[in-house]
Amino acid sequence: MSLDGENDNLSIIGELSDHVAAHSKIAIIHCLVKIRSDTKILDRLIKDGGIDILTKLLKCQNVKILDNTLSILANAFLKTTVREEVRFKKIAYNVVRIIKNLPSGISLHCRACRLIGNMAESIVHAKALDEAGVVSALNNILNSKTNTQTLAMAIRAIRNIWTVMEKSQNEILECGLVKNITTHLVLYKAKFQEDQTLFKYKELAETCLKAIRAFADTLDPRAGEQMRIKNDLRGYKCIVDYCKIGNRMSFQVLYKLSRIADHRPNLGSAGAIVCIITFLESQLSDNLNSSFSSEAIMSLCLFSREAVNRLRIRDAGGLELILKLLAEIQYETHHAILLHALTQFVYDEESIAIMIKNGIVNVLVSRLKRMVLDNRLTTHEINENNLTSRKRTVDDMLASNKIICNKVKHNRLSNSRYSLDLHPNEWSPRSINSACSSPSYSSPTSHCISNGTNDEDENYSPVCSDDEDRIDEDNIAIHEEVDSLNSYRSTNIGNDDGGTGENGEEFSKVDSMVGLTEIYLPHLWTLNLLTKLTFWNDPIEGLAHPTTIQALTAYIETSENFRAPSILNRILKNHVYFLPLLLQGFVFDAQLLKNAHDYLEILSNIAESGGAFGDLSTILLRGQESHKLIVAVSVPFLLQSKDKLRILMADYGGLDLIFNLLKDEKHPLNENSILSVCQLANALGIVPEKIERQSVPNNDQQDNSYFLNNNKKEINSECDKTKRKDTVTFELDGGETIDVNRQLLCTKSEVFHAMLEGRFFESRQNKVRLPNVSKEGLSMLCSSASGRLLNGKNDNNNHDLNIEALLDAVLLADKFLMFNELETLTEISISRLSYDNLNRAWSWARSNSCHDLIICCEKIFLTSKFSRSNRISAFRDFATNHNFKEFVNDLEDIIKSELLIRQ
Repeated sequence: MSLDGENDNLSIIGELSDHVAAHSKIAIIHCLVKIRSDTKILDRLIKDGGIDILTKLLKCQNVKILDNTLSILANAFLKTTVREEVRFKKIAYNVVRIIKNLPSGISLHCRACRLIGNMAESIVHAKALDEAGVVSALNNILNSKTNTQTLAMAIRAIRNIWTVMEKSQNEILECGLVKNITTHLVLYKAKFQEDQTLFKYKELAETCLKAIRAFADTLDPRAGEQMRIKNDLRGYKCIVDYCKIGNRMSFQVLYKLSRIADHRPNLGSAGAIVCIITFLESQLSDNLNSSFSSEAIMSLCLFSREAVNRLRIRDAGGLELILKLLAEIQYETHHAILLHALTQFVYDEESIAIMIKNGIVNVLVSRLKRMVLDNRLTTHEINENNLTSRKRTVDDMLASNKIICNKVKHNRLSNSRYSLDLHPNEWSPRSINSACSSPSYSSPTSHCISNGTNDEDENYSPVCSDDEDRIDEDNIAIHEEVDSLNSYRSTNIGNDDGGTGENGEEFSKVDSMVGLTEIYLPHLWTLNLLTKLTFWNDPIEGLAHPTTIQALTAYIETSENFRAPSILNRILKNHVYFLPLLLQGFVFDAQLLKNAHDYLEILSNIAESGGAFGDLSTILLRGQESHKLIVAVSVPFLLQSKDKLRILMADYGGLDLIFNLLKDEKHPLNENSILSVCQLANALGIVPEKIERQSVPNNDQQDNSYFLNNNKKEINSECDKTKRKDTVTFELDGGETIDVNRQLLCTKSEVFHAMLEGRFFESRQNKVRLPNVSKEGLSMLCSSASGRLLNGKNDNNNHDLNIEALLDAVLLADKFLMFNELETLTEISISRLSYDNLNRAWSWARSNSCHDLIICCEKIFLTSKFSRSNRISAFRDFATNHNFKEFVNDLEDIIKSELLIRQ
C-alpha cells in the first residue's frame, strides 16, 4: 500500500509538471486541489522539490490557479524547514505582484497575505519581501475596501514583518501603518460593542491588538505616537478600555508603551493609571494573581517616574495599593520595583503622610528582616566558596540565562527591557561590585518578568476549506527583562541629608535588570525610604518600636552599607524617640553593635539635656516599677556629670534599684545591672588603690624576732659548716617537705640567715620544721628568689601561676623580710588578677584578713576592662561564694562613698 501511495504521489507531481508544460488550466486546478486535500501529497511535493513548480504557477493569470497555489504555498511555509530551505526570491516578488496588480476577488488577496505572513517568519524571506515592496502593498490593502478576513491576514503579515525584519520598521512607521491599524482597532471595537453577535469584528480587533503589541516593542517613539491616533488619545483610550475588561494583550501593550517616558503622560491622561489601580485592587480583594498582573504592576511603577502621573497615582489610591502589594508574599517578585516606585514619592510631603498612615513602617521592617536573611545567606555562600568557584558560578548563571533568552522566539535585546527611558548605549551593565558587595543567587529575570503570553496566534486562511481552518503557530513568549540592577549610573544612592543625590535625584535611573545584584538594590530602596522617614517632623508610630530597631540593628551587623548606621543615628538624635528607646532597653542592645560608643554618645548628649534629664527623674520618682528599673540600670551609661548621677542614683533611689537587681539572679535585668554598676564605678572615677606592703598582717612576728634579736656577731659567727649540706629540708604542717638551697635563702633573707647560719639549733640541722607555711607559697617564694618566676620557669608543675600560691608567697616574703621578693610578688599577684581568679583572690584576702586586697579585688571587678561575658562570668563566680552578700554590700559601700562626695 505504501508503495502504491508513493507511486500516486509521483504520478501527481509528474502530472502537474506535464499539465504546466501543456498549459492545461483545468488539469492544473485538478492537481492543485488534490495536493491541497492531502497533507501527505503536499509533504512529498515539498520533499521532491515541487515548490519550484508552484513558484512558476504564481505567474499565471488564472485566479483559481493562483488561489490554490497560494493556499498550498501558505501551508508549506508554515513549516520551519520549508522557510529555511526554500530560498527562491521569485516567490516574494510574485506574491507581492499579485497583491499590487490583481483584483482581490473572494480570497486571492487573503491567501496572498497569509503566505506573506508565513514567509515573514524567516529573516531571509522577510528581506526578500521588503525588497519587493511588500509594505506599501499591504498598506494599500488596509486602505482599500475588502473583507475582514483579508484585513486580518494583512495585519498579521505586517506584524510578522515588523517583528522579524527590523529594517522594515522605519517604512512601516513612515507609511503610517501603526496609526492605520490602531484606527481599525478603535473602529472594530466600536462595531462589536454595537452588535455583540458580530464576532468577526471581535476577532479582527484582537488581530489588531496583537499587531499593536508587536509595534509597541520598539525604541522608536513614533510607534507610540501613532497609536495615540490624534490629540484626543482615541487609540490610548481604546487600549485602556480593553484593559478594563481584563484583556491580557492590552495590558502588555500598556506596559510596553509605558516603558518610554514620552508616552506616559498621555497614557495617564487616557485613564491608564486609574484602570491599573482598579484592576490590581480587584485582584487583591478577590485574592487573585492573574497571569498579567505583572504587566499591570510594572506599568504602575513606571508611571511613578513623572510628577504629573505621581499625582494621579496618589489621588487614585495608588500608594495604598503599592503598600498592600508589598505586604503580600505572592507579589514578592515585584517588591523590588514597587519599592523603587515608592522612592519616587519621597519629595512629596502629602505622599509620605499617606505612606505613614498606611503602614509603610511595617512594610520596611519586613523588608529589613528579609535583607538580614539575604546578607547572612550571601555571607555563608562566600564562606563556602572561594573566589574562583564563585566566578564560575556567576558565569554559569549568565550562560544559562543567555541560553534561555536565545530560546525565546524573535528575542531582541533592545526591546526586552523593563524601561526604555535611557538610550541603548546607557544600558551596558556595570561590574557587579559597583552597586553592592555581593551578587545574588537567583536568576535576574525571575523578578518582575512576564512569563509569556501563551496565546494561540493563528496562521490560517479564512477561505472555507477542508483542511485550512486553523493551524497554530509556535507559542511566542514575551521576553520582558526588568530593570538592571547593574546599569545605574552612580553608586551614590543618596547622602545623609535625606537620601538625595546629585541634581536632586535620589537614585540614578535603573533601566535594565540583567545582573546579579537584584537583591541589593531593593536594600537601597528600603534604606532610602527609611532615611526619608527619619527626617519627618512628627513622630512616626513604629519607627522606634523594638521590632524596627532590632531589624535595623541586625541589618547593620550583617551589612557594610554606610547608610544603615546613619539612619539609626538620626532616630537616636530625635528627642521624641529617646524614652521609647530607653524603655525598650536599647542602651544594652547598642553595646553589642560595632559602633556602640557612637550610639551611646548620641543618647548621652540627649540625656544630659534638661528635658530628657527631667523625664528620667520623673520616672525614677513616680514611674512604673518596670520603667524605674530599666531607667536605673541605663542611667550610668548615659550621664557623665557626677552631680546628675548623684541626683538620680543617690537622691532618687536609682542605686538601690540597681543593687536590688544585682542580688536577684533570676531577674531579666540582672546581667544588665552587673554591667550598669561597673559602668557607674567608671563614670565616678573609681580606681583600685595600691596595696601597701605593711598592710599584710604577720601573725608570726614573735617567731621572726626570736631570730632577729640575736646580735650581729651571732649571726656572722663561724660554725661547723662541714657538717651541713648545701640544701635544707623544711618540714611543713601536715608532714610535707620541701628542699631549698640553703645559701640562696641566707643571701636573700636575714631571717633565714640567722636561722640557718647562726648559733641556733636549726643551723646544725639538715631538716628544719617550718610551721604555718604552705608548700605552694614557699615554692613560689623560692622561685622568685632564684629568678625563675620572672623568667617563667616556675618549679611547680602548673601551667599557670596559682593566685593563692602567689598571695601565700607575698605573705612569706613579708614574714621573712625578703623585701625585693615582696615587691616583685606583690606586682605579679596584682597583675595576675583576672575575671576567672578574682573571686578566689578575694576569698583568700578574707581568710587572711587582708583588707586592702579585699577592696582592691572589688574595685578591679568594678573598673577593669573585662568583656561583657567575662565580667558576668566573674560576677557569677562571686555569686557562688557563701560570702556573696558581703561582696555586694562592699560594692555598694564603694559606690556610695564615691557618689556622695560633693564636687
